[in-house]
Amino acid sequence: MRLEVLIGGRGGQGVQLMAKVLGHALAIYEGKEVVHVGTYGAETRGGVSIAELIVGDCRDEVMCFKVSSADIAILLHSIALGHVVQRLKEGALVFIDPTLVSAYSLMNMKAKVIEVSSHVSRRHGLSSYLNIFMLGVMAGATGLLKLDSLVRSVEDVIKRNREINLEAARRGYQYGIKLSRGSRG
Repeated sequence: MRLEVLIGGRGGQGVQLMAKVLGHALAIYEGKEVVHVGTYGAETRGGVSIAELIVGDCRDEVMCFKVSSADIAILLHSIALGHVVQRLKEGALVFIDPTLVSAYSLMNMKAKVIEVSSHVSRRHGLSSYLNIFMLGVMAGATGLLKLDSLVRSVEDVIKRNREINLEAARRGYQYGIKLSRGSRG
């Protein structure tokens, strides 16, 4: 099983942290082979930030270091749209925050757009942790990894505000499961 994942946003949104947590969870707790490449500008805030992950069951599946046909994408800001859209596979799952990325801009793509409003994370008191919440949503909706793997990876990787990030991961995961069942409640 080879899977390609793109995460895009603005510097300062935690795009690279999301990729680190996801890659760690898949490699350490799910037993997958993972390649992670991060691309970002010299500025630490405001510029484009892209993270690419290639996941496979064996080393031969992850020998390439560039995502060319993403199965899954998470877009946290429209600034990254041009860097992600051109590399989506037909039928890809694209998770967006519609307050920052217009679903209209993805209409011509043959991808399934899943809107995860930052209002949902705000309702849970987690608006500053949208990145980890969104990672949880993707994991819960796709079944890419187990909740336990995600939680353990957050514990390993994130040192500051660990408890609130754990809560964001758990609530996001549960919300993702609801989305996969067709409920937005």
